[in-house]
Amino acid sequence: MSKFFLSAILSMCSLTALGQFGMARKILPPEQVDDKMKEWFTDAKVGVFIHWGIYAVDGTVESWPMQDGVKQAKAYMTQLNRFNPRNYNPEKWAALFKTLGAKYVVMTTKHHDGVALWNTRQARALSIPAHSPYKKDIIAPLFNALRKEGIKCGAYFSNPDWSYPDYPRYTKDSVRYDPARVPDRWARFISFYKGQLQELMKGYKPDLLWFDMPEYNADMMQAAATRKMLLEENPHVVINSRLAEHGDYNNPEQDLFAARPADKYWEFAIPVTEGKWGYRAGMNEASDPGTLITLFARVLAQGGNFLFDVGPDGNGEIIPAQTKCLEEIGGWINKHQEAIYGTKEGIGFEVCGFPTTYSKDSAALFVFVPHGNKVVNLNGVDRNITASIIGSGTLVPAKSGGIPGCYGWFTLNIPDQEEDKYMTVIKLTAPSGKPIKQRMKGGYIE
Repeated sequence: MSKFFLSAILSMCSLTALGQFGMARKILPPEQVDDKMKEWFTDAKVGVFIHWGIYAVDGTVESWPMQDGVKQAKAYMTQLNRFNPRNYNPEKWAALFKTLGAKYVVMTTKHHDGVALWNTRQARALSIPAHSPYKKDIIAPLFNALRKEGIKCGAYFSNPDWSYPDYPRYTKDSVRYDPARVPDRWARFISFYKGQLQELMKGYKPDLLWFDMPEYNADMMQAAATRKMLLEENPHVVINSRLAEHGDYNNPEQDLFAARPADKYWEFAIPVTEGKWGYRAGMNEASDPGTLITLFARVLAQGGNFLFDVGPDGNGEIIPAQTKCLEEIGGWINKHQEAIYGTKEGIGFEVCGFPTTYSKDSAALFVFVPHGNKVVNLNGVDRNITASIIGSGTLVPAKSGGIPGCYGWFTLNIPDQEEDKYMTVIKLTAPSGKPIKQRMKGGYIE
């Protein structure tokens, strides 16, 4: 396991969900969004993030080279003149994501560089259809292909637009103006910003909006009015936390916590190729599927959804290493889907040291055991249970301890032939069909 992923597992905060730049992201109280989130988001569990744009042409870091200076920004933007992904096949992408088991996909419709992947009609906007050799809308074919596979469609949308003439920031050493001193220019940007969002909502009807990197506060971004506008177009659209203080759920990225984040609804995103959201020149590697599955299980156990991020290349192809990785993970997910979809967070790592999830009615408890661990000790759980291996249904005898008839501890030994090459999942049920409970601090946790 790499140092990067090991630190993701072991590090960070135990109580508060921190986001990019270490800042806590405020979201709306759950009672204001419960009904909407329960429609599909809470049961989805598996998603895909796609970082794709002009940065794939040369395989540069997405948008950020623009911050190195005016000269570098102009050089970066020349990729727009060469963006022509002749092998772009959204049906092939959608089929891969279906194989993974994804229930929703988030596509970068516009990154910080300001290049829209649809035919935006806003004045002075940059877009793939209007300014690249490709001349085609990227978003509609992908959303159509995803919906044919029964996959929900999410639209990533950058709050900043470093190319737009009325956005204050251009590069780190070239700021266009101070919004406090030139409010008319800021007002033009906000009108442009809302105009593009309306285009996305009306033209593509996304199920989810994934905002990124608010450089200005909620009042300046008119977040309340923006949210109202979005919900008028689609009352069911799910909105992430980066619509400052007006999102439905939190989304830390690349940070995993020792205990579940405080927020009721949350999502964790991480690149399939370590440290690379988009395609980089010469990129031909992906992370070990077992490492990603281990992270995925921890997120499930803490009640979150998981976004596996991929970065297609300049030809419009997802590299073989990422494809193979997603296929491997998809095979594992398909085998263990009973323990994944429609479940809720488990009873805590202190029970057995491994991630767990509950079925909706708490009548089944699922234990995720990483490869190489064949002995599972459970503490303080009702001993009147049946244990079986997900996938084969093989029963695993429980060797119990403690006082007969009381909650105590017991051990499960995974047979060699039943061990999954990535992660074995054990299903615990009570013969009575009643919820599996754990005794802690004098009470019961269902």
